[in-house]
Amino acid sequence: MADWKMVFFMTAFAIVEALQLLIMVAHVYSFIPIHWNVPMPKGLEPERESFLYFIFCCAVLAFMGAAIRLMRKPFADPAQYRTWRNFVWMECLWVFLLLFAFFKWLTYTYPFYNVLPLENGGWVRPFFYVVLFLSVLSKIFWPEINRWGNKAHRIWLAFQPSPVHTGLAYAATGAFIAGLLWPNADEVLRLVSTMTQFRQWQDFPLTRWLLQGQVRHVDILWALYVVHVAGWWALFWLVHRWLKSFWLAALAVWLGIKISMFHYGLAPVCWAWPGSSWLLQGVGWLPQQGWGSVPMYEALRVRQFFSFFMGYTMPVFYMFTLFWAWGKSRVAVGIAAYGLLIYTKYIWSPTMFAYGAVAIPAVVLGCFWLAHLKHPSRKMIFAALALAALFALTTNRLYVSYP
Repeated sequence: MADWKMVFFMTAFAIVEALQLLIMVAHVYSFIPIHWNVPMPKGLEPERESFLYFIFCCAVLAFMGAAIRLMRKPFADPAQYRTWRNFVWMECLWVFLLLFAFFKWLTYTYPFYNVLPLENGGWVRPFFYVVLFLSVLSKIFWPEINRWGNKAHRIWLAFQPSPVHTGLAYAATGAFIAGLLWPNADEVLRLVSTMTQFRQWQDFPLTRWLLQGQVRHVDILWALYVVHVAGWWALFWLVHRWLKSFWLAALAVWLGIKISMFHYGLAPVCWAWPGSSWLLQGVGWLPQQGWGSVPMYEALRVRQFFSFFMGYTMPVFYMFTLFWAWGKSRVAVGIAAYGLLIYTKYIWSPTMFAYGAVAIPAVVLGCFWLAHLKHPSRKMIFAALALAALFALTTNRLYVSYP
């Protein structure tokens, strides 16, 4: 095995183990107040950051020494190398989840927007403790986990779905989408009435037609729900038939739902603005003067760099895919052309997070490019990306507060 791989995994092992130790120590110390006899002005209270940094440095050195002693010889054996490699990746996952819990606690404590009446961050602390408990258990029972994981991985790679399996996957995905988006009708209607008095329902053809027919608001909400569930299921079916990958189809749906239905432009509930959903995207009518009521650099002006980046890179991505796929994939060309077409809606109103409503073609084309991956572990990579997208959706602050 190459020396750089051994050095990389030893260093990664030392860092992730030291980070886990640091997180546990910092959490324990958070319950121990600092006693200080001299009165200190607010904002200049004593802190432990330097002490925690010292612990981290010492822990990295100690774990690096342990790695050199425990991992150097086993790395010469390919089987033991794979065992240690899998262990290091598992430890990286625990560190990510622990830091993710801290990040969520930070966003709930210091929110960017405070417009979520149902928001509740009480799940973060139990999530942190569960991850911490599982990380300890995984170290104790690692030989069994590694053995069972390798066996399950071989079975999974050898599995070839039959038409029955495919049909069950379609049915299960539809039911899962329905469960994800199932609303508390009374609470949603109360929020929509408070936020918009149902005025925005006039912008969507279906809701406008139902309102003109004197249909009850609750029935209109369920009609919207059914249309969205059917639309996302249809997207899953189309991507699966096109790219021949369940996980890429799932990635397109989970990521699409997250960026188009659960962003702050549609807070507190996406049902309040059906006209801004991904189901109604065509050529935006440009006003006579200028390119819209909001400048294209609006997101940059309020320091939303990711929104600014996404808004400007989507047409470049569409054009690149259009030229590359010309003559190779008519479906990709059509999706790229449609993405360029509906991008005019973003130009007309390039507000923060508005890129989500016009980004579904970009998500699907991203799956198209991933399908060209030739790595031996491509199936595992696709599954990891799909599960990561689902995790990002279900832990999103707007989805957690979704009634």
